[in-house]
This record gives sequence, C-alpha cells and structure tokens, in this order.
Amino acid sequence: FDHSDGARRRARPTARIFNGRHTDLMEKMMTDKIVKVLQITGALVLWFAASMSLTAANKYLFDTMGFHYPILVTFIHTGFMSVMASMILIICPCGSDYPVVETRKYFCYIVPIATCAVTEIALSNEAYTMVSISVMTVIKS
Repeated sequence: FDHSDGARRRARPTARIFNGRHTDLMEKMMTDKIVKVLQITGALVLWFAASMSLTAANKYLFDTMGFHYPILVTFIHTGFMSVMASMILIICPCGSDYPVVETRKYFCYIVPIATCAVTEIALSNEAYTMVSISVMTVIKS
C-alpha cells in the first residue's frame, strides 16, 4: 500500500493493548484471576475433604463402635461449634461494635434458621445408621 498521500494509518486497538504498559496490566490481571481460581478450588477441595472425613467418622462411630445416640452427637457438635465461635471472637475480635438484635427479631429470624440447621444435622446423623457412606456422600453433594 502506498501512503504517500499523507494519510496516516491508525494503529489497531489490539496492537496497542499488547505494546508497552498495557502488557504488564494484563499480566497482573491474569495472575490475579489465576490466584483467585486456585483459592476457590482449594477451598472447595478442603470443604469436600472435611465433609467426607466427617461422614466417614460418623459412620464409623454409629456402625462399627455401636454408638446409637445420633441426637447426642448433634448436641456435642453444636456445643463444640458454639464454644469455638466464642473463642474465635475472644481471641481475634473483629471489632467491638457487635449489632444488638431485638428479642422479637431474634426469635423471628435467628431461631428458625438455627432450628433448621440442628434438625438437618440430627437427621443426617440418624441417616448414617441406615445408609452407606457412598449414598450419604451423593446425597450431601
């Protein structure tokens, strides 16, 4: 092509992006995305590993050891989680301004959610005595 008439060619936008400073910015963005994907993947793997370990431990407790009190295990689990949450707030306070929840809102919103969570744990523990680990893992997934 002859550009002797004085017309200048404009640089294509894609060529401009990959030249100079924009390359560093794109590399940083890609690195940040990769790190975020790896963090999410790692968290999911840990979540499933912990879930499967807990399932296997409960199955062993109920079947092999002959412990026939799943509600007691639920009580211990919930109590342990409450103690751990309290210890975390004492050791690593995230601020001194904790919200105060009115009694009415507490019983309307928090108590039903807590009741459902405890019921789910109790029924899962009861189910361990009736089904295999593989079925339980598929159901929980």
